Amino acid sequence: MSEEASSAACNHRLYERVWLYIIITVPLLALMGFATYVLWLNKFWLGIIYIGFYVLTNIFQSYYCINIDCPYIGGFCPAVAGIMPAAWIARILQKLGLKTNKKIAEVAATLGATMLLGLIVFPLYWLFQYNLIAFFGFLIGILIYGFTFLLQICPVCASKESCPGGITSTKLRQKLSKQE
Repeated sequence: MSEEASSAACNHRLYERVWLYIIITVPLLALMGFATYVLWLNKFWLGIIYIGFYVLTNIFQSYYCINIDCPYIGGFCPAVAGIMPAAWIARILQKLGLKTNKKIAEVAATLGATMLLGLIVFPLYWLFQYNLIAFFGFLIGILIYGFTFLLQICPVCASKESCPGGITSTKLRQKLSKQE
């Protein structure tokens, strides 16, 4: 087995809730696909902008992943909102010899989070115009996904101490456990 194949196989085993990740991420990607469809119906370029948010989220996250030396680089990654391509982009950037800088990585993380927020907020107006059920369904789906992700996926992620989602998850779980 080549070093790259061995690394990818090892990365796949690092995350223990692969099936749960898939089960909650596929409906989210369907919601995002529906949002893209609604945007495209209004103006095709709105759909392209929305797809751009997804692509940019992956690119910015990949730089951050390299900076924190994420163990999922190049393999299966339990990334928020299905931005798993970030792990593969990070591997390519590493092979190209990209050096990271902590300050730039923090900016990349902020930009990635902003693009991720764009995936949620950008289609809302057009979803509202399209259909109230679509609008509220999208919002409820996002909320369910977000809490499920933070409470079920992040706690067993190998980079939970350095990933913004993992840090948020830890704080949320601590607050919830204090209320019990």
